[in-house]
Amino acid sequence: MLAVPHLIESKGSIINVSSVLGKRGDATLLSYTMSKGALDQFTRSVALDLAPKQVRVNSVNPGTIETNIFSTIGADVKE
Repeated sequence: MLAVPHLIESKGSIINVSSVLGKRGDATLLSYTMSKGALDQFTRSVALDLAPKQVRVNSVNPGTIETNIFSTIGADVKE
């Protein structure tokens, strides 16, 4: 909220980094998918709030990249 006056003045933008898992659930990653879904909804709400002030708010939702952590926790990585 402290940055909003500057963003309005500069007609800036906010970009949040979420995940494709914010769009669909995964039984083995409940906390992660829930937090990314919440970030997506937060982004939408802030975008609606700041749009009249010409501040863009977007979320980037990259796909899953299979790394060692997925096999460590037993997650099934699928796209």
